[in-house]
Amino acid sequence: MSFLGNPDHAHALQDLIAAHHDGGYIIHVDYIQQRNEKRTRVVSHIGDDPADHDMWFWNEDIPSDSIVVAIQPTRRDEYRITYVGTSDQTESAIAACMSIKDIKEGRRWLIRQATNTHNSLQQRTDYAHTIISTDKILKLRTPKKITTLAQPVGQ
Repeated sequence: MSFLGNPDHAHALQDLIAAHHDGGYIIHVDYIQQRNEKRTRVVSHIGDDPADHDMWFWNEDIPSDSIVVAIQPTRRDEYRITYVGTSDQTESAIAACMSIKDIKEGRRWLIRQATNTHNSLQQRTDYAHTIISTDKILKLRTPKKITTLAQPVGQ
């Protein structure tokens, strides 16, 4: 892991946050149970629900310890298995997917940019908003300097 962070991961993280804000929902993938050519079976958490979900991602290769933003609704069968997508889908049910490690690398780079006075105030504020959204998803404490930067001027 780099102390400075990674700008490529930061841009991918911004895309993940944008997909979530556009209506996608967050799935925390803990680990892979089974993988084959048609689907990936994982243990995961949906949104803020602390319960483990046995979940199938159709036609997707999902890594362990990652965050997924799904854009298609899930469905649950009588065996309490949750499915994302369908076996005959033509478009991906996933808007974005990143490993937690990559998200933290991107977050680190965004924090450096948000505190860099060479960036414009608007850029720094935009970085701060992305950091705050990331911290909500990962349940991290946002640094005070970032929260202050995200406040509208005059408050």
